[in-house]
Amino acid sequence: EQEQEQEEQEKEQGEGITTASNAIREVLDESVLVGLDAEMRTSVQWLLTNRLEEESESEFTFSFGDVNANGKMVTVEFKENGNDVAVTEKNKSEYVRALAQWARRDRWFAEVELISQGFFSVIPRQLLSSFSPLDLQILLSGSKQLDLEDWRVNTLYTNGYHPNHPIIVWFWKIISDMSHETRLNLLRFTTGSSAVPGGGFANLQGSDGLRRFSIQKSTTVEQLPHAHTCFNVLVIPEYKSEEELEAKLLTSIKHCDDGILLS
Repeated sequence: EQEQEQEEQEKEQGEGITTASNAIREVLDESVLVGLDAEMRTSVQWLLTNRLEEESESEFTFSFGDVNANGKMVTVEFKENGNDVAVTEKNKSEYVRALAQWARRDRWFAEVELISQGFFSVIPRQLLSSFSPLDLQILLSGSKQLDLEDWRVNTLYTNGYHPNHPIIVWFWKIISDMSHETRLNLLRFTTGSSAVPGGGFANLQGSDGLRRFSIQKSTTVEQLPHAHTCFNVLVIPEYKSEEELEAKLLTSIKHCDDGILLS
């Protein structure tokens, strides 16, 4: 009977550790803990990997020292008199969940409220009631889900290029074989953004309004492909082979962040 009781206790302890571990793994997501210092993250990781045998061993309480918007140190308590409540093996999952909620929502509540007030002073709240968070995100920031056929249909060709030109045929073959990340980098190289607006490529914007993605012919074959980002124009010389086009296009994409090939 004693052995059976001991096994049940170990099982309960194991389940408690698993529950706490899952909760702590959730809170350790970088997007959740953004703003917390490295020392705090290290402490929580220690809490995850170590068992608190005695309450007196705990260096944690249900509180956190933070710097407020005025630069003053404040103590945030996660429950009533939290500064006096020690984190133990039994309650550490509760502590981590409380920390997660604070990091995700409560820490910036006042600031977000002010931003919301300003936002809704421009766009009435009722006009946004039918939008989901994802819909609103796409409306404001665009989408990084690229529809290759939509991209192709809404691309214009100038200076002698046309859909059946070898360069254009090679271009779309190369694009179809690219990774999603490389396609995003190509889009950013040409337009200055790695996202497309709601409604797809037909609604792509330039500096002067609607500007579709365009591929322009250049006769200077010694050049790398370059871009006019204000007008969503990708300039591609008339290279001799698909291999040359691919190599030089990828080289240009690698320079996406240095501005050398943008104009």
